[in-house]
Amino acid sequence: MQQTQTVWVWHYWVWHYWVWIWSSLAQIPKDL
Repeated sequence: MQQTQTVWVWHYWVWHYWVWIWSSLAQIPKDL
């Protein structure tokens, strides 16, 4: 069970990390 828990936490933080990256990229002006 510990292994499953670790994998879940890993996926959870990876998801939030990409959401943060995407939010940062979204702030770039789109009128290029």
